[in-house]
Amino acid sequence: MVSNRVETGLIKFEGDWTAVVIRGDSALHYRNYLGRLLDRLSSKDESHPFLFPLEEIYLKSLLNLLASSNENSPDHNSSEVQRLKNFEQCVVEEPNDKPIAG
Repeated sequence: MVSNRVETGLIKFEGDWTAVVIRGDSALHYRNYLGRLLDRLSSKDESHPFLFPLEEIYLKSLLNLLASSNENSPDHNSSEVQRLKNFEQCVVEEPNDKPIAG
């Protein structure tokens, strides 16, 4: 199914390697769970479980997403890759917000 937006997941520009896109809403969750995990690791506070169940689910999903970007990996599922035209055909503006000459 074609969407009008790029979702968190795998993306591939024509003629390029598969890449991972993490949308902002997903990135906030990953950041929170990774931050809590790092805080616990650095504090050595043993009164809390190492990972809460929801944290474990999100972090495992992040690991699986990153692993699936390797096209030679058994975790890679090419049917889940969002495919786009080559990068130059998709870019609307340069990073400096100057329109691309064309």
